Amino acid sequence: MIAWYYLVIISSLISVLVSVIQKRTLKMEHATQYSAASSFLLAIVSLIFIPFANFNITPLQLAYTVIFGAFAAVTLLLGVRVIKHAHLSATTPVSNTLPLFFIVVFAYAFLSEKLTTIQYFSVAGIIITTYLMLFRKKPGQQDNDYESSKYKYLLVINAIVSAAGSIVGKYLLVHINVFTFMIISQIVAATCLAAFATIKYGGPKEIASTVRHYRSTFFTIVSLILILRVIYYFALKTAPISIASTLNNAIFVLVTVPIGGFFFKEDDIVRKTLMSAIITVFAYLLIQQ
Repeated sequence: MIAWYYLVIISSLISVLVSVIQKRTLKMEHATQYSAASSFLLAIVSLIFIPFANFNITPLQLAYTVIFGAFAAVTLLLGVRVIKHAHLSATTPVSNTLPLFFIVVFAYAFLSEKLTTIQYFSVAGIIITTYLMLFRKKPGQQDNDYESSKYKYLLVINAIVSAAGSIVGKYLLVHINVFTFMIISQIVAATCLAAFATIKYGGPKEIASTVRHYRSTFFTIVSLILILRVIYYFALKTAPISIASTLNNAIFVLVTVPIGGFFFKEDDIVRKTLMSAIITVFAYLLIQQ
């Protein structure tokens, strides 16, 4: 059986590819419509895993899965909005690293996961480096620039919701089938986003139009997301969430930051890459304990 950390690395590298494709697609698409359409397709395609699922779960487990799905919907909507309007090389380090603080705290409180002194030091180093990467205001920067705009606060909110969802997901994956968890939670997330899109925008008609317009891109994105989720969920069945999420985020950040600078011509890429490397060093120290 493949060790959990190899599964985490593979899922993280697939996440990089998904983020690049999403960034290109979101240049021309509304964030809410994109979120609802992609989530709807994910729910439909995830049904192919029904033969491998086991729906013999308790009402409490079902309730937790529904909660996870709702958290996933909020995380996707906020995350997509930030990706659309902000620099990829700035958003990915924060959106994938900031939740670590909350994950460690929640894992300690609710899952009894305890880290060593070095591991806590490493997490602190990751959070501080991420803060410096995002909140440093360059000379001449306007108040409406990304680093001083509302999107950094969306990232903080998204981090808290994402961390809470991660803890719920880790608890469930220890007790229920991976495919059962994925199918139910994705249906819930798609339902939540469809309801939001219907209330605020054109609802089913807009979702269908978005799917038709980007069908080939969506097929690629949905396929990659399903693959990385299955891989990552199997890793979480045995790995501590505090360690697995840190490794996943560190690899993701290290690869995505230079890609953001190369493909999307984003600025200050040297400093961001250096800080990403520092984040990776802290993550390496964390998983060595």
